[in-house]
Amino acid sequence: KEDEATPSERQRYVFAFLDEIIGMPFYFDSKDAARRFFLDLRQKFITWNSTAFPSQEFSLQEREIREKLASVEMQTI
Repeated sequence: KEDEATPSERQRYVFAFLDEIIGMPFYFDSKDAARRFFLDLRQKFITWNSTAFPSQEFSLQEREIREKLASVEMQTI
């Protein structure tokens, strides 16, 4: 488990990823669909945040987040 003493390298990496996400357009059919998406995404981030950086588990969790984000991107094209 990781704690609040997070190395600056990890902080920069995660911040850059969050900045990338903030710039993404999101379109949903309903508020419920948006709520479900972001609750699931939030849980994936909580799980990701508890993994060691760098590690195989960290990369696996990040891939799951990116796949979740890509699924919404593909729906908006």
